[in-house]
Amino acid sequence: MDIMRKITDILWKMKYKRRSLAAAYCYRKGLVELPYAPLELFIEPTNFCNLKCIICLHGTGLRREKGFMSMETFDRVLKEAVKSKVLKITLHFAGEPLLNKDIFTMIRHVKKHNIYVRAHTNATILDECYSRNIINSGLDELSFSFDDYRKDVYERIRVNADYDKTLDNIRKFLEIKKSLKAKKPFLIIQQIKLNGIGYNDGHDGEFRKLFSGLPVDKFYAIYTHNWSGARQEPFIERYSDADSQKSPCRAIWYRLVAGWDGKVFACCNEMDGKLLIGDLTKTALADIWNGHPMQRLRRMMIYSQYNDIEACRNCDVLVRAKDSQMSGPKEKLAKFFLAMEKK
Repeated sequence: MDIMRKITDILWKMKYKRRSLAAAYCYRKGLVELPYAPLELFIEPTNFCNLKCIICLHGTGLRREKGFMSMETFDRVLKEAVKSKVLKITLHFAGEPLLNKDIFTMIRHVKKHNIYVRAHTNATILDECYSRNIINSGLDELSFSFDDYRKDVYERIRVNADYDKTLDNIRKFLEIKKSLKAKKPFLIIQQIKLNGIGYNDGHDGEFRKLFSGLPVDKFYAIYTHNWSGARQEPFIERYSDADSQKSPCRAIWYRLVAGWDGKVFACCNEMDGKLLIGDLTKTALADIWNGHPMQRLRRMMIYSQYNDIEACRNCDVLVRAKDSQMSGPKEKLAKFFLAMEKK
């Protein structure tokens, strides 16, 4: 069984790398109609959250209508993902996924189709029952938001969270995983870097000591972004507003978001749904991915019309990272993979 799982994992990684290279080529060449499916689909179990974090739109109030995804809607969305050969599903967007009572069933339904599935949680409501259900569900990857080893800093960022309880929840999850000798999920602990608050490289060792001897696969630290310009607090890293410093957003060549009600959004950083491009309860995923709204958005990105897109004009993602040039051999390989995708 372990051998079959390893083979399946290797084949998935090969497919993902192949399509990633094809997507990178299409992005650099400015193609707006894509011959491949999204690499990743974010599916939102709910956009309710039990926290009011200072780094998130929930801290100031989400304007989009809130709700929980039903299993009927989920299965419709999943059916489209399977039909389009989506390679990765993330069960998370603008809320806390564990608040949806069907989350474990959702994970199992995805795994029936051998699709890589991951989730992200603040771990505040994680208990032993939830932990065992997650481990037994087949989830491939799980990341926890836990920003600082200092109680006062953590609770300043994660408003309404209890540092001691959350830390205990994460440690108990890891202890259960260790006791079961479970290979999955791949476990990530994610920290948020804030200017003047929280993450401090000099104290990284103190943070990791909290999980000493426990099966954490990766520690990951990122700077918070401004959620498509919706948050402009001093603790958020500032970038140039000049269009000359911006690059087209790579995300719209790689992924889509399905909200709790089946509505589809082009952006995984804009929680209020300003980039609504379709509805998976009415339209096929393939038709949305290459539909007129999505092609128009890609074209506007290519021609640097950032100010004409409300959700993008003040987004710091456009200036945070730039792609390097693709080498000749890689470009040839990408063209070969694209030809395979078209078959």
